[in-house]
Amino acid sequence: MQAVLRKAWADLRGRAWQSALILMTVAAAATLFYLGLVTLTTVSAPYEKLMDRARGAHVYLLLSGADAGKALAREMAIRPDVSELELRPSLMTTLKLTGKDRPATVILMEVGAEQPDVMGYVVVEGRGLKENDQDAAVLAVSMARFFGITVGDQVEAVTPTGLKPFRVVGLHADPMWCSFPTCDLQNMYVPAGSGATGSGDQWMLGMRLTEPESANEMLTLAQEAAGEARILTAWSWLDVREGIKLLQGLSVISVLLFAAVAIAAAALITANIIGGAVLGQYREIAVLKVLGMTRRQVLGLYLGQNLLLGLAGAALGVVAGHGVVIQALRALSESMGNPDVMRFQPLLALIVVACVLAVSGIFTALAAWRAVALLPAGVLQAGFSAPRARTGLAVRVMAALGAPAPVLLGVKDATARPGRAAMTVASVMLCLVTIAVSAGINGFVGQIQDDPAVMGIPFDMTVSTQTRSTEDLETAIAGLPGAELFCRQASASVLAPDQRVTFSLRALGENWQAFGFQVVQGRLPAGPGELALAPGTVEHTGVKIGEKLRLRINGREASLTVVGEYRDPFNLGMMGLTTLESLQAIWPEAPVQQMLVNATAASGDKALGDAILAAAGSQVSVTLTRAFMLPTPIVDLLARMRTLSLLMAGIAALSLLNSALLTAREQMREVGIRKALGMTPVQILGAVAAGGACLGLVGAVLGVPAGVMLTRGLVGTLAETYGYGRVVVGLSPLTAGLLLTGGAALAAVAWMPAAAWAGRLSAAEVLASE
Repeated sequence: MQAVLRKAWADLRGRAWQSALILMTVAAAATLFYLGLVTLTTVSAPYEKLMDRARGAHVYLLLSGADAGKALAREMAIRPDVSELELRPSLMTTLKLTGKDRPATVILMEVGAEQPDVMGYVVVEGRGLKENDQDAAVLAVSMARFFGITVGDQVEAVTPTGLKPFRVVGLHADPMWCSFPTCDLQNMYVPAGSGATGSGDQWMLGMRLTEPESANEMLTLAQEAAGEARILTAWSWLDVREGIKLLQGLSVISVLLFAAVAIAAAALITANIIGGAVLGQYREIAVLKVLGMTRRQVLGLYLGQNLLLGLAGAALGVVAGHGVVIQALRALSESMGNPDVMRFQPLLALIVVACVLAVSGIFTALAAWRAVALLPAGVLQAGFSAPRARTGLAVRVMAALGAPAPVLLGVKDATARPGRAAMTVASVMLCLVTIAVSAGINGFVGQIQDDPAVMGIPFDMTVSTQTRSTEDLETAIAGLPGAELFCRQASASVLAPDQRVTFSLRALGENWQAFGFQVVQGRLPAGPGELALAPGTVEHTGVKIGEKLRLRINGREASLTVVGEYRDPFNLGMMGLTTLESLQAIWPEAPVQQMLVNATAASGDKALGDAILAAAGSQVSVTLTRAFMLPTPIVDLLARMRTLSLLMAGIAALSLLNSALLTAREQMREVGIRKALGMTPVQILGAVAAGGACLGLVGAVLGVPAGVMLTRGLVGTLAETYGYGRVVVGLSPLTAGLLLTGGAALAAVAWMPAAAWAGRLSAAEVLASE
């Protein structure tokens, strides 16, 4: 056994660059695998811990109307399934942030210095509010990190009395929302009695339940009992938890998917290198067998080598993976107020190491079967095992296409070992799959950010006001030269009592059809009593086009006819669209506090937004559509895709180089004969490059379509999950063409060192070495 170990160590040192390639690939795969497993285990647990620490409410309602809100709170407080309840003065408003393209939407909530019994928060940096604090505020940590706000900075909030400055004394995490910008709304806590919320028309009602999992049922009951209280928005802790699970789940799927690709690449490279090592050491293995080495020892030789590399690579990968975890999950840890998220997970590390060693062992054993089954007598008599001599299909195809002789010879050499050729093609294919997925998703995201109408946002900005009438605002906007199109919008929280489903409703005034909302099927409302639903609402209600949907809006009931399905990405697709006339027929007092606005191409949305702010002062807020921000997990996913694409390209190139060197080594006699017959070094170089390009092209032809299909599956699932409806995504012809030619070019370039080595040897040197 000691001799076997010395031989294994000598082989590893003798193939240093190949050993390094296996080590690097295994480490990359283990890094992604560890990150995926850690993310999987932290999908919802940190949120549930935050709920316990902060004593978060299980049901939330943002109400308008002081007397009606208090009446609703009294009615819900006597229910036996409501254990605790709090009604808190609040105001949904805007923070003015200097130098930012978009404002931050917050809910100001007045609280005392002591932590509240319901709807509490956890301070993660700085301090909480104190008695007699003057204009102090505690801001959500995820929003602060995004906008670069630190403890001690000053922010300005739009209040009914104008802009009011606050000094940020602390950053908090609370269970009311997911992290910014996934959830646009965030809380800013200010001292009770500060007057920041104005006359007390808005209130936040939070309820803790004896049965937390029944939160959605309680939410429905609260909406049914709302009476005259206007519900601006309503949600449960289950909604927040599912949103966090959804985003983290997408991250888990992506990481584990690409970890599987990296592990597959490691397996292919291991098998390719071991297969080449076995073929290149036929005579040496035969001598060792003659000297008494058994088949089990031969297998142990190669298993020992690669299990050692696998163990070292897995250990490096786990260490690197933990470093990635600290960076990738820092935002989640802060937003959940839970540092446990970033602690090292020994059990997960052991799982990663065990899986990597299993893959390394299996593929090493498969690749080393030739060495185990080798008969010494035949090898010592015949020498090196030459590749097959018969003409392969690829050569026959190239000959039929009229390829020149050097190209035919190169293709013949590259495909002489079908197993090695297949593994080389698979390496290129995996590389092109990851690059195609990355290019497809990045291209689609770029398209959305360049033109938000692609996903159903046909307006450039939303202008909101709580102190001015929209008639005055409409007159002011109409007087601006950059305004091309605008309409009034009222928003309402709607309950479909038969389906026990809550969604948000857009009610639009004149000229709204000109905005061009995307129709998925059916049509948009054309008259009173009609309604279109976004895909998320259609899925949850199960209603079909042509059917009537019974709605409860602000305590009043009506039935509207569903005439179509349209695309609307807000609120995870839980949206509906009707005319302002239809809403006011049900609820005459429905407040109209928003304008949808499109800017002319000459003006631009940013310039028009600035002009509206200048005209209206601090009495309005402007949210630009093109300032739309991707959820943090999606941004992380795109970054990982780009990094993995570069990594896989490097791994594929090294795998191709290894294959080329093995092929060139096996074909030394033929190279010598060809040189003796008159082939020049340039022709040798062209032949080897042509063989590599052939394998690369085959891998690209297989990998690019597979990448497109995988992209469509990922984006389609993402769109359906977010309530966007079915979308079609693919690669542009130019991108697909570049990837196809890039695969062939990558292989040709990777084979160049082997070609240069083969071309440099003289015919006499080659034939003498044989």
